[in-house]
Formats: sequence, C-alpha cells, structure tokens
Amino acid sequence: MSYLTPLQIASWFGRINHNTEQCSVSAHLYIEFDHSTLDIVQLKKALIRLYDLHEILRLSLTKIGEPCILNKKNIFLSIDDISTFTLEEKQEFLWHKRQEWSNQQLNLEDGQTAKFSLTKIDENYFRLHIDTDMIAIDPSSCRILLEDLAYLYNNTHIDPSSRPSFIQWRQFLLRDSHIQQLRKRDELWWKDRLSFIAPAPSIPFSNNKNTIKTHRLSHSISRENLLALRDIAKTMRISLSNFVLGLFAFNIFSFTKNRIFRLNIPFFWREPIVENIQNSIGDFANFSILNVDLSQEISLSVFLNLIEEQMVELIEHRHYDGVNIMRDLSRLNGRVETSPIVFTSAINLEERNLFSKNIQTVLGTPVWMISQGPGVALDAQVAIFNDELFINWDIRLDMLPFFWIYDCFNSFIDLLKRVIKSPSLLQNKIDEINSPLLNHPVKETPLNSLQKAYILGRDTTLPLGGVAMQEFREYEGTISSSGKLKKRLFSMVKSHPCLRTYINPQNNTQFVNDELHLNLKEYNLISLKKEIALELIQSYKKEYSHDLFSFKYSPWDLSFFYLSDNTLIIFARFDALIVDGRSIAQLMFELFSDVEVNIAKNIKKIQVENNQERQLDRNYWLDKLKDITKPLVLPHQPLKQVTKTIFNRKTILIPKEIFKSISIIGAKQGLSNNSLIMSIILDILTHWLQQDIYVAVPVLPLYSDELSNKSSFIIIKWSNSTETFLNKAITLQEDILEGLQHLRFSGVDLTRYLLVKIQCSPVLPIVITNGLSWATLPIDSGFELTDGLTQTPQIGLDLRFTYSSQKDLLFHIDFVNNFVSEEQIEYILLNFKSISEQIYRHQSLDFTISNYKEEDISKNLLSIESITLLLRDVMDISPSVEINAFTEIVQLGLSIQDLKLLCQEINKQYDIAVSPKQLLSCKTVNDFIVLISTYLV
Repeated sequence: MSYLTPLQIASWFGRINHNTEQCSVSAHLYIEFDHSTLDIVQLKKALIRLYDLHEILRLSLTKIGEPCILNKKNIFLSIDDISTFTLEEKQEFLWHKRQEWSNQQLNLEDGQTAKFSLTKIDENYFRLHIDTDMIAIDPSSCRILLEDLAYLYNNTHIDPSSRPSFIQWRQFLLRDSHIQQLRKRDELWWKDRLSFIAPAPSIPFSNNKNTIKTHRLSHSISRENLLALRDIAKTMRISLSNFVLGLFAFNIFSFTKNRIFRLNIPFFWREPIVENIQNSIGDFANFSILNVDLSQEISLSVFLNLIEEQMVELIEHRHYDGVNIMRDLSRLNGRVETSPIVFTSAINLEERNLFSKNIQTVLGTPVWMISQGPGVALDAQVAIFNDELFINWDIRLDMLPFFWIYDCFNSFIDLLKRVIKSPSLLQNKIDEINSPLLNHPVKETPLNSLQKAYILGRDTTLPLGGVAMQEFREYEGTISSSGKLKKRLFSMVKSHPCLRTYINPQNNTQFVNDELHLNLKEYNLISLKKEIALELIQSYKKEYSHDLFSFKYSPWDLSFFYLSDNTLIIFARFDALIVDGRSIAQLMFELFSDVEVNIAKNIKKIQVENNQERQLDRNYWLDKLKDITKPLVLPHQPLKQVTKTIFNRKTILIPKEIFKSISIIGAKQGLSNNSLIMSIILDILTHWLQQDIYVAVPVLPLYSDELSNKSSFIIIKWSNSTETFLNKAITLQEDILEGLQHLRFSGVDLTRYLLVKIQCSPVLPIVITNGLSWATLPIDSGFELTDGLTQTPQIGLDLRFTYSSQKDLLFHIDFVNNFVSEEQIEYILLNFKSISEQIYRHQSLDFTISNYKEEDISKNLLSIESITLLLRDVMDISPSVEINAFTEIVQLGLSIQDLKLLCQEINKQYDIAVSPKQLLSCKTVNDFIVLISTYLV
C-alpha cells in the first residue's frame, strides 16, 4: 500500500470489514443518464480510449490490499435490452437495477474500478449506468472521467501529457520536503487540539440493520434564489459554500438538540506539484473535522461568521489527513470514533456547473446520483447544476430512521427559503430562529381542570402515564385529491379557532393565534416501490401515533404520504387539549367532503355554573358513588411491569343489517342504541371480572358555537347480580340521562373524589366511549378510514363504538400492551359479536356469555385481524404489506388456487360452507367479514 493515501486504505478496510454495522460498505458513486440515442459501438471505443488515457482505471487491489496497475483493460460494459417489456416490467427492471447498483461493491481485485451498463428502454430511450469506486476515482475525478468519456465519444485522441499519473503525483507528494514539513506542522497543530474535538452528533440510529440500504433526497433552488443567497453571503463576507454549511450545521442542531458536535468536511485539493494534475483521475480526497458550537447565546449571523473563520483555519491545516486525526482521537478516547455526518460542497467549482453541457449532450440528462461510504450515515452535498443550487442528501436507511431524516431535509430546505425571503432572520438569536412568531392575545385564558389533567398525564412517573390524550387516524385515497385537501385544510385552519389554539403548559394557559399555520408534512415516496414505502410507513406509524406534541405549534398535525401507484395515505393526529372526539370526527368530515356542517347549529350555549348548582351536583354524585369502596380489580400485569405505556387497537365489525335489526329489538324495549351497546359491553365485563364494575363514560355538555374540547365524563355502575339484563339496561339508561343533568361536578372532580376514597391509582382504568353521533366520511369522498388509535393517560382499556362510512357498527378496543393480554381483549370482542348474533337470531334480548378460556379465543374470533391472518397464511403475504378492512382482495394477487385454499380454511375454522364463487364476489376484506357473519348468524 506504499502509494495509497490514508483515505484509500481506510476505504479498503471499510469494504472488507464485516464485523461492524458501519463497515462492509464500498465507497462508491453511482450515476444514471437518460438519452434519446447512444451508439453502443461508439461508446465501447470511447471507453477503450479512456482506459488507455487514465492508468488508475486499471488499479487492482489484492485480498491483502496490495495495489498494482494491470496491463489489461478490464472494461465492464453490459447491455440490457428491455424495449419489448411492458411498461410495468420496465419499471420493475429499472428499479431493481438501480437498487443493485446503488448498493454494490465493485471487484477491485479484478481491476474493476468502474462499471458501465447501457439499458435500451425504447428505440429512442436509453439509460447509461456508471458506477465508480472512490478508491480509484473520487467525486472530483468522476467529473473528469465523464468529461473525458463525452469528449472521446466524438473524438479519437486526448494528449496523454495533459493527464498525468495519479500514482506519480502521489509519489512526488510523499517526497516533497516542503509538503512534509507542512504535514509535521499540521500534525502538531491537530494533536494540540485533539481533546477539544467535539463529539459526534447523537443521531437516532435506525433499528433496520439487516441490509445496507441507501436512499437520496434532492431539491433544486432556482437561479434567482441562488443569486439572492450569494448576495446575502457576500454582504456578510462569507463564501457561499461556508454560508450553506453554517445553515446546515444549525439545522442538524435543531434536530439532534446537540449544541456541540462535529461534522466531516471533505476536501478535494490537489497540491500543484505536477503540471496538469487538475485534469487527472485518482483519489485526491481528504477530510477535516469541523467543531460546531451553538452553546453561546449568539445570533445566527455571528455563528455563520465563526464557521467561516474556522473553515479558513482548517484549510490552512489540511496537510494532516483526516483519517489520521480520527485515529489519534480514537486512541485518546479509548474507543472507535466516527463522524457519521458529512457535508460535501462543490459550489466553488471553476466550471460553475456540476455537469457540463457537453456531458449532458453526449451522455444524457443525469436522473439519479447516489454515493456510499463506510461509517457515513448522511452525506449532504451541495453543488451548482444547470445554474441552480442543487442539494442532494445520500442517506443510509440501515443507519437512520427514514422519516426523521426526511423531516430534517425538508427543514433545511425551508431554512434556506426563509433566509432568502427574510435575510433579517440571521440577526435573531440561535434559540429564536425556529420559534414561531406568534401574535399573542392581550390575555391568555386558563386551562380547565380536564386539560390540566391531560398535561399531568404526560408524566412518566404516573401509573399508565407518559402519554397524551390524543387520537390518531389513518386514511387512504388518491394523490389527485391532495391539492383540494390542502385548500380545504387552509380554509379549516382559518375558520376553526381550535386549529389555531396554542397551549402554554408552564402557565397552564391557552390562546388563539391569528396567524395561519398548516401543521402539514408531505412525504414523496413515489421513487420507492410501494411495498417498501408501505413498510416504512407502517414502521413509522407506531412512533407517530404515540409521539407527544411539543406545543411549539397548535397540537395537531397531518402527514401526507405520496406512493408510486397514485395512492395517498394520510395520518391525522389531534391532542384532546384542543378538540374532543366528536370535534375530530367533524374536522375530518369537513376535510374529506364538499359539505360544511355547523354542528353547533340549534344548540344552546353553555350556561355559566354557580356554586350552589355545583354543590347540588356534588351531593348527587357522592350519594351515587357511596357504595364504591374498593378499586376495580382487573386481571392485569403488575403496574411496575408496564415500563412504558404503549397502546394497541383491536376491532370487530358488526354488519349494518345485523345492527339495524338488534337496534329495533332494543327500541321496542325502550332502549336507545347507545344504551343497548353499552349494556352488552358492561355485561361482558362483569362476566369476565366476576364483580360489580364502574367505568368512565365521556359525555358532551351542550356545545358552544365552535369546535373545541368541552367534554367531561361521568361514572356509571353495572351490577354482577342475577337481575335481568333488560332491567339493568333500563337502569343504566336512566342513570346516564340523570348523570347528564349533574355535569357541574364531573370528570376530574369524580376522579379526585374516588382517588381519596379508595387510595388507588389508576382510579378509572376502563372507559366506554360512544361515537354513534359522530360524523363519518361520506361514501363518495374517495377516502377510507383504514386505521386509528386513541390513547388516554391512566386508562388501560378504552372501549369505543362508532359507525363506518357504510353504517356498519365498529367496535374498537384501545388497550395498553402488557397491562391486559390480547386474549382478554379478544374475549370481549368475541362475546360482543356472539351476543349480537344471538339477539339477531332469536329476535330477543336473551343471550348467554361464554366463560373466559384463553385457548378458545383467537381461533373463533371473526375480526379484521383473523381474516388478515388467514390471507397472509394462505397467500404467503409479507408482514410488511398492510392489510385493513378496505384492502381490495385483487390487489393482493389472489389466484384461483389461493381462492380454493382460502375457502377450505374459512369453512374449517368457522364451521360454515361458503363457496369459492361467493368469496370471489367479495371486493374487500370487510366484504369477507360480512359474508361470513351471515353464515354464523
């Protein structure tokens, strides 16, 4: 390895070392060009001339890393003709080829420093694939390689003397006494500063470490805005490159919250000790370590100037290689030190543009460019391309969470745009840059007792705490609707003060901001295969649905995910600090429909309570709850074992035909739908727990004129006595109606009373939520509600019933993992389904409840989960592919053989006799459930 640079040696070790997650990665650069026509014979001749011109292209490294220049030219050019493929087959082929080449390792032992391929897509559509290993060809040299290849495609000769040998240059460098003196000087300079080198940024490393996956995010800033950035930087006497670097460093701080950290800054400086060395190909790369310090209370402009000063200093002391600096730092600290975030700038190229006009004329338009490097999680690159500022981030998805880095990227782009629009932003203090500029009202209003309780529930020291009272919903539709949805969302934020309500948890106050801010994030996943995009989304869903809002903005947000097949997936999340469940349903109805409905219409305003009325209500409830003397005992895990409160949801669907029939039966006995459903649920719970129970029931007092959270809750009881179900149900209905007249002492008041009385927490682990009056999506909205989750502090079970858009009854149970078991939840669902069927079949309220037997539950439960499990087993569907109630069966690739096998398994499991023809008539998973339910009844 005598003439290899330290970085070349490190890259070689990185590609052969399979023992660490950061290694076994080739440092390489892969580019794709699209062209209307390329002559294969002419391209081959150009490559032969190119290999003759640059000997480094024939570099070979043995298994022990010994370099040599091969005499033979191993030109690796493959041809793929897919012109006869269907459009779908072409897309599949090109996607797989891109993934393979983006993550491959070239065979350096065989002299494969570069690899070329030409794909004929159509008669007038070609794609040129070029992959170069950075051990032989660094990014600055790759541009020269492309320039020379484009020239030799149309010309036969380049003067060899104008392309001196990299190896010769490297040997001269090692023997140059002046350079060696500078190296010794810089070595001492760096060793004096080793103990002051900042730590690596604490980025959230991904859990997906099975295979190396690299992805890119890119954006272009127009020529006009680029010139504006240049002017701002020039005014501050900062180079544009360092100006953008400083903003990048600030953005990393915003996401990591690290005030002091280091960045890896590559250089491609070529010491001019050999004539024409600027035209040569090789690995001239080096890097330095930039300390980022945002610990002082300074303005962003002062910080950018400090970055400029430090970069000038680093360039001055560039002669001691970055690899050696990191090795010395590792020895000092007694551990392997890394710099996982790299910032690469090609802004200051003499040629001004990343790819010349000649390259694009001859080789085509660059459509993809991505790089990898050992130990590099993020390589953020900036360059001038077609007179625009081109920003490209190469990210390792096996090292970084996808949506975290996507948000970080979008934040960086937004920061650049904000600076261009308002250069005065740079004069703000560091901690003020990302603070929303709010028009505070003259007076903030205090939070009510329930809001304060929700904030307290975020405390992780409380049993079943550490969560926010919030609701998550997932919808699916088409991308073509996105523009209309964004316009509606803007109108909704303008119309509804709740979407402009900000919470100040320090002062326990709230206020409505006049400024409009769309809490909307958009993720373009069109370049990913749908199954990969869905896998990323599903992985993100658990984190997103449980995240706590920061209160930087109003606590609600939406996320749009754009998929390759025109699918639009929407995540929506609302904190109950600003809206209750009924308001959330109304907001979603407005978002997905053309009809605006004012739910406050014809509803009286809330009357202001007085102390006397409150005392009367207090006396009512103290009498009502006097016989509750001990805590509700649930067969749950010890609370000490529930180290983190994570909610899950299980759902069962009762077809509308069945529910309509049992509703009529209940009505004949004087029971409302709400009372009937709640009574059935309570009867199941008492049978399961074998005790009298009491639960919280959220209620809505008379609405004010606007959507908000004015909800409270009352406590209802259900006896485990031998009294008839009907009598108990009628009593329950009377108790609820009576309780609604005594809401001046409710909710938190009742919790405090019971807490003092029974000395146990959580006081009310079970909630039953009635959502039958809530708005549902119009059938013609083009969207379906595909998933959801509600979580509440200090609640173990939230049993919720609502309508689907088709008016089927949906019974959801949101529960805390490890608090109760899935089998216990399925027991409740199974009995609810069974009782509904018994009432429907017998046309009476006489029914029996099965005893809890864990082994009998999962097998017999007809639910979305059970049908999904059957489909996965029969069709061998990957767990990463999402299946929900509205998934179309045809999209899953159901074959005739699958259909027959599925029919056999359904008949066997549920002891029924459906035919393959009947199953074939089912369009969605929900249709399967409806069909099977009719047989079970």
